Amino acid sequence: MPAEPTPPRRKLHLMRWIVALSVLMIGVAILRRNRMVSDSVLIERWRTNRAAFEELLAETRKQTANRSQDSERSKMLKEKLGIRSASGNENVGYGFYAYSSGNMLGGVDKGYLYCEAPRGTLEQSLDSIDGKQAWVQYLRPIEGNWYVFLLIDD
Repeated sequence: MPAEPTPPRRKLHLMRWIVALSVLMIGVAILRRNRMVSDSVLIERWRTNRAAFEELLAETRKQTANRSQDSERSKMLKEKLGIRSASGNENVGYGFYAYSSGNMLGGVDKGYLYCEAPRGTLEQSLDSIDGKQAWVQYLRPIEGNWYVFLLIDD
C-alpha cells in the first residue's frame, strides 16, 4: 500500500521549521565569529604562562620530529593554555590555535605562532582586521620569536 502524500499544510509547517533552524544556525555562526578572543587576552595569557608555552613548543617539536601523537603532557598543556590544536615544523614555524571559526567555505583562525623567520603582515593590532585580505597571515609581535597570528581564509 503506497504511503499517503503529506498534506500541504504539514509541508508548510515543516518548511517553516527548516527556515527557522537555518536562520538560527546562521545567527550562531555570526555570534561565534564576533566573540573572537582579543589580542590583549592572548598576549596576557602568553606572558602569564610563558614557561608552559615554551614547554608546549618543545613537546610539539618532539612530536613533529617523531611523527607521534600528542603526549598526555601536551594534551594537558593545551587544555591549560586554551589551545585547540597545534601544528607546524621548523621551516614554517609552529602554530598554536586558540580560536577557529568558519565552515568548508572559509573561516578565521587566531592563536600563537613561534617562528624564527615569520612570513606575514606585521600589524600593531589584529582586533580591527576583518576580511582585509583573505589567505594572508597577519602577525602581532609578542616577544622574541613569538607572535599572535590571525589567518582569514574566506
